[in-house]
Amino acid sequence: FCAPAEGAGYQGVDLYTMTTSAPVGFGLQTCPTTANPQVQTAAGGQLAGYTGTGHAMLWTAPTGVGIDLHPTNLSGFSGSRLWGTNGSQQVGFASGAERHAMLWNGTSNSAVDLNPTNLSSVTGTTATATDGVHQVGFGSANFGTSHALLWSGTGASAVDLHPSGFDSSVAIGTSGSHQVG
Repeated sequence: FCAPAEGAGYQGVDLYTMTTSAPVGFGLQTCPTTANPQVQTAAGGQLAGYTGTGHAMLWTAPTGVGIDLHPTNLSGFSGSRLWGTNGSQQVGFASGAERHAMLWNGTSNSAVDLNPTNLSSVTGTTATATDGVHQVGFGSANFGTSHALLWSGTGASAVDLHPSGFDSSVAIGTSGSHQVG
């Protein structure tokens, strides 16, 4: 007689509670900036995501206080989202007439527009991950197909990683010398 095999037991631990920040006015309506938060990823004590009001949001340990990262130093963007963090840099996109990949360093006025200035056929970009030096993601090219992209902190540093012979590609992670997708 053999005892039935059991799976490993797991227990969740609340490391910190996400909190709301002060209300921010949107037109005639006042809404909290953390309304309906969506967390996309976590690393280095940071939770990265966005709010129901369409703003990139960063929560940090141990307080869990949210920081609205919607770009204040760049104009033309009505919405923004975070998709990745390594614990010191954050990446995602801001949207207006089109989507632009963005890089942040923990504040709304640190936003860097990563939309390629050297790849004229790539538009509508999103950054998905960072290792603190490099950023990866994707953009639309050639009639809407996705192309994997790599940046080194500026729009002018964009590299199209799309492999020949494939319809679409997306980069979702980087370790500095390697990219995956």
